[in-house]
This record gives sequence, structure tokens and C-alpha cells, in this order.
Amino acid sequence: MPIRSVDDPDKARAIAGAAFSARPRAGGLQGMGPANPPEVGALPLYNLTPEEMIAKRLDSAVPTGWRYVRLQRGGKVGEIVEVKGEEGKTPKFASFASGKLAGRMSEAGNMAAKLLADSDDEFEPRVLRLPEIHMEALWFHSNDKKVKDRFFGLPSSQKDLIDALFVKEAIKRAKAYLAQRDAAPNLSPRGG
Repeated sequence: MPIRSVDDPDKARAIAGAAFSARPRAGGLQGMGPANPPEVGALPLYNLTPEEMIAKRLDSAVPTGWRYVRLQRGGKVGEIVEVKGEEGKTPKFASFASGKLAGRMSEAGNMAAKLLADSDDEFEPRVLRLPEIHMEALWFHSNDKKVKDRFFGLPSSQKDLIDALFVKEAIKRAKAYLAQRDAAPNLSPRGG
């Protein structure tokens, strides 16, 4: 299978399970747990700086945790729990959200599964976040340097940004962000 499954840490899954259990199951939400896992499952989260995006240094993306999704019946909306889980540190609850992003993740995952179904290459599913420029994608990463990674924009406003279009828009926004930040150094995190 071209999309390999990802093994999330037991402690992170337990934190996500507790967060989902603490919320009511309004709207027929699917359960969490070994017998009934979330429809999308666990995805590792990676953050990338604008500078690294411009340089297309995706290998510089830093793993920051895990995202768990529980969808409502029909898969259009659901809930997301994020767990911080930097390497060597104990996982911690980070956030809980509900809405359309959960459904969009499922939609992007289904689209990727269809597009990659006949591929001989193997991809690891991830979430790539570019927090400074407010972009995010479902990222299918290949360890083979000769194989291009695949990207599917996640927020609804970015759903048409697939592969090279996502990368091109991310670089454009990263350049604009850095130009604005450098023009007002006293407002930047690095400024004086």
C-alpha cells in the first residue's frame, strides 16, 4: 500500500481519548478507542518556518505532536484533539476544536488515497503546518529523495492548493510575511 500507517505513541493516544471522552457525543460522533478508532486516525504534526519553506527544505520540518480526528456520521464535520509530543518529552494535551476542518482532513485523505492508489512509492501521511503564514496541508512524505512529496491544502480556503500549487502559494506567502516582518523589525519576534 502506498500510504503507510503511522504508529502514534500510546501516551498521546490516551490523552486524545480522554479529551474526546470528556466531550459529549452530540451529532452521532464516532467513538475513540481500539475497537472504534477515529475515521482519519492519528497524524503526526510538523511545523516549518517561512525561511525553510522558501528554501524548500522540507526535511527541516520539526515534529511537534499528533492530531486525532473524530468525525460525525457523514464525515462533513467532527472534532480534533492535538497533543504536543516533541521528541524526548512527555506528550501533553494541546487543543480541542470542532468543525469542518475534521471533515476536510477526511476529504483530503480520501482524495490522496485515490491519487496514490496505483503508485509504487510509499508515503507517510503527516500534517504540515506553517503557522506564521496560516497555511496547513495534509502532507504525504516519501523517504525516497527521487519521489516528490504530495500536498493537499487543509483549510477550506486552501482546498484547491494541491502539490505544486500549495508549495507555490506557501512560498509566496512566506516571502510576503518575511518582507513585512523585516520592514517593521520592532514588531517581529526577533526585533529589538
